[in-house]
Amino acid sequence: MKRLFIYSLLALLATTYACKKDKQTDPEQPDVINSTGAADYSKLKVGNYWIYQNFWVNGSNSGYSGLDSCYIEKDTTIKGTVYFKMMKPFVHGNQQMVIDFLRDSADCIVNSKGDIMFSLSNFSTPLYISYVTDPPTGDTLFKLVRKMTDKDLVVTVPAGTYTTVNAQHIAYLYPPYGPLNDTRIKHLRYAKDVGVVYETITYASSSANYIERKLLRYHLN
Repeated sequence: MKRLFIYSLLALLATTYACKKDKQTDPEQPDVINSTGAADYSKLKVGNYWIYQNFWVNGSNSGYSGLDSCYIEKDTTIKGTVYFKMMKPFVHGNQQMVIDFLRDSADCIVNSKGDIMFSLSNFSTPLYISYVTDPPTGDTLFKLVRKMTDKDLVVTVPAGTYTTVNAQHIAYLYPPYGPLNDTRIKHLRYAKDVGVVYETITYASSSANYIERKLLRYHLN
């Protein structure tokens, strides 16, 4: 059995694998949440940081497993556009960090590859669909679908109670990582004027265990 792959890492590194990406957007985008912009939810500014409590969930059992953080290290210009370098944990307890370059674009958050990571206006169609494969074998690991859902869901975390929207990732697994189209669901719940207040980190494998990240405190410039 191949080693477990952290689902969030695979989603981030999809372009390093041999992958086929089919972006889908709804040009009409009829389901608008409000008139605010994505900047109110992303809070992309150098020096901003968020501290999270982690809880390991194994079936119906949950246990505290420590703290981690996410922060905006700096801004940088890519092809004439300013992006913000976001640092976040790769694996809990490991010093390695995942790097993403993000910017606000009206009601969306996009990365440096042009993928829509978050939208305030499209709650009806996927933001994008991609396939992640294993480079040595060419086998498909999973089909990844990102979409907005759970509009105005109230979530309580150690930092407080917030009304959120969810930039959800669904991984449809392929054998041998699980039964065909078995799913692993990653939640990224954003609150206005705060950022991500709740996240789940799942494994793209036969394991259905996952980590919950709940906002403990944060600092915004």
